[in-house]
Amino acid sequence: MCGVRPARFCGQCPQCRSGASQLCQNFECLGNTHDGGYAEYALVRSDQLVPLDSLTPETGIWLEPLACVLQAIARLGGNQLAGPVLVIGAGVLGKLMVMTLQASAQVSVAIVDPNQAKVNAALELGAQAGWVVPRQGPAQLDTADLNRWAPQGIPTIIDATGSPVAIQRALEWTRPGGKVLLFGVSDPAALLTLSPYQVFTKELTLLASSGMSEESFAASFAMLQSGRIDPRRLISTRIELAELPAYLRGEVPGLDGKVVVTPQPLTEAQQ
Repeated sequence: MCGVRPARFCGQCPQCRSGASQLCQNFECLGNTHDGGYAEYALVRSDQLVPLDSLTPETGIWLEPLACVLQAIARLGGNQLAGPVLVIGAGVLGKLMVMTLQASAQVSVAIVDPNQAKVNAALELGAQAGWVVPRQGPAQLDTADLNRWAPQGIPTIIDATGSPVAIQRALEWTRPGGKVLLFGVSDPAALLTLSPYQVFTKELTLLASSGMSEESFAASFAMLQSGRIDPRRLISTRIELAELPAYLRGEVPGLDGKVVVTPQPLTEAQQ
């Protein structure tokens, strides 16, 4: 059984030749530049097929998301990442980031999100601290809790929301000399009001991580195969392909977390 590496890189542009394939100028991607997998059958090039070996289909679906997370962590230094790390946003990728930081960089991690249930879920997955903050307006973290978790301040913050409000908060919360990494996908029309003085006086580093690279995809496969991380814990619901239109219209209530869509029901052995 095979999975699919959705991204294709040309290997010829300056970015590919310099080892930054995630910035390929001729980038193609299944589900992005080409029709995706919401079909019983999908046409992909043979060089995008990835033998799953011992991975089950429900583990294999995490190859691309985990590759993106690992790419982001690599931007921050990989195993040399300075902790503790605050993750903003406890959606599926925010929680996957928490799990991966625990498994790879082994740093203390905290989470913030407007949803208490999502914060609780992240704490169950390994986050050492968590706070509920509003989507808009001022958001003060509990000073006593924050000092217990990060007594010397927060050196690294990862935004997994793409929200300009969240990014501005990250710049405020990061300690002098710290790093803020943009990982969540923003609305193309969104704008960020940035204080150059704040960045200047705190000597902040603002980074971004977009997608996956060939190296991070290979690292994702190795991590999943090793069993060091099991993202199947993030799956909340399984629906069949015929149920997908109703789900996309918001007509399937009570769904939270990762929703797995299958052309046909998976056997217990495939999960």
